[in-house]
Amino acid sequence: LQSMSVRQYLYPVHISGLFLFTQTLASALNLLLLRFLNMQYSEVFKLADCCVSDTQLSAEESLIFQQLRFLNDDNAPDAHACRLKISLVTANSDITCPW
Repeated sequence: LQSMSVRQYLYPVHISGLFLFTQTLASALNLLLLRFLNMQYSEVFKLADCCVSDTQLSAEESLIFQQLRFLNDDNAPDAHACRLKISLVTANSDITCPW
């Protein structure tokens, strides 16, 4: 946790009240992780496209992304689909998936 520069994230809510804005890659990765933990698979699937970078991840971003390894025991078909989507969107980047 010491490598994290921010320990909480604020997510502005769209005026419609239907979705959140992520202002940084770290906040998007954190939201992806939280939604995955809450089994909101359709939201994880949609958010996966926003969680990729063509540059090296910062220590904070890497720490959050590596927490996805704790979700390997989720055998729901939708969880497998989300992991595949994350693997696909990170395939051409320097990001290595934790599974």
